Amino acid sequence: MFTCPLLLLTHLILADGATAETAAPMATERRIEVQGLDRSYLLYAPTAAPAGPRPLVLVFHGEGGDGRRTEAYFGMNRLADEAGFLVAYPEGLAAMWDDGRELPRPPSGGVGLALSLANRLASRRPAEPAPVPDDVVFVRAVVDEVDSLHPVDRGRVFATGMSCGGMFCHRLAAEAPDLIAAVAPVAGPVALPYFDEFRLGRPVSFFTIQGDADPIVPIQGGLVYPAGLQVRGRISSLEETLAKYLSATGIEGRPEVCMLEDTARDGTTTERRAYPPGAEGPRVVVDLVHGGGHGLPGHRRSHPEWAVGKTSQDYDGSRAIWEFFASCPPRSFTPTGGVVAAAPR
Repeated sequence: MFTCPLLLLTHLILADGATAETAAPMATERRIEVQGLDRSYLLYAPTAAPAGPRPLVLVFHGEGGDGRRTEAYFGMNRLADEAGFLVAYPEGLAAMWDDGRELPRPPSGGVGLALSLANRLASRRPAEPAPVPDDVVFVRAVVDEVDSLHPVDRGRVFATGMSCGGMFCHRLAAEAPDLIAAVAPVAGPVALPYFDEFRLGRPVSFFTIQGDADPIVPIQGGLVYPAGLQVRGRISSLEETLAKYLSATGIEGRPEVCMLEDTARDGTTTERRAYPPGAEGPRVVVDLVHGGGHGLPGHRRSHPEWAVGKTSQDYDGSRAIWEFFASCPPRSFTPTGGVVAAAPR
C-alpha cells in the first residue's frame, strides 16, 4: 500500500544539476486518425519487459507543451524500463487539452485552421462545419491502438499530467471510468466550469502533487494566471477537488499525515496525506508541497523561479506517481466497455 513511509525509499539526490530525465530512452511517434482528424502520440515500450499484458501510463503535457518535452520532463521511460510498463504521451490539438476550462481552441490545430481559412478565402466557398474533437475519444483510440501493438493490462491504465494535462485527467476519471484505474494530476485541480458536471460514476484512485505557493495554479482556486500572460480560465481549489474524490470513493476516515524527509534544503517541504482505502479498494493520496510552485518534484524547472516558483528536489515525483499507480487496485475491463468486479492481481 502507498503510505507515508514508502516514499522515504525513493528520495532522489540530484547533483550538478542532473535530473531524473537525463539521457532517458526515446519514445516512438505514432499517428492515428480520430474523428476525421490527424492525431499523434509518442509510445515507449521497454524491450526487456516480460511477456503478457502490461500496465499503461498515459502522460499528458501542459498547455503549450508537447509529448516530446513531456517525455523528457517526466522521465517515465526509465521507470518503465525498471517496472516493465508501457508509456504513451498523447499530443493535444493546438498544444492543449479540453480540460474543462472552456478555453477557445482551433478545432484541428493552429496550422490546420490557418490552412482551412486560406483555402476558403481562395475558393470563396461557404465555410463547412468544423469537426469538434473529443479528447476523451482520442485517448480511447490511443489505448486501443497501443493494445493492438503491445498487449495492455486493461485493468491497469493510468493517467497523469502537468497543469492543463493534469486537469484533463479529471475528465478521463469522470468520462472514462471503464478505462482509467487511477489518475495523478500535478498542479491540476478540476476546472471550475467543469466542477458541477464532474461526477465519478465509479471510484477512481486519486493522487495529486500540488505546491501551496504555485503562482500559476493557485491552491485556493480562482484564476489561472501565467506570468506575463492573459488569464487562462478558472479552477477549483485543491480541497474542493479532493472532496469530490473522497465522496466518490466512499472514504470517510482521517488520513495518515507525515512530512517527507527534507533532503535538499531548497525552501520546500512536503506533507503527505494518505487516506484509508475505500470500500472497493480505491486510494486517495495528496502530496502538499509547502513553499512549492508550479513543478514536478525532483525535476528541473522548465521556467525561471520568478515565473513558476520553487520546485522541490526532496524526492522524485514521477517515481512517486508510478509507485502510487502500482499500489492501486486494477479496473477490470470487458470488450463492450463495461465494468466488472476487479480481478485479483
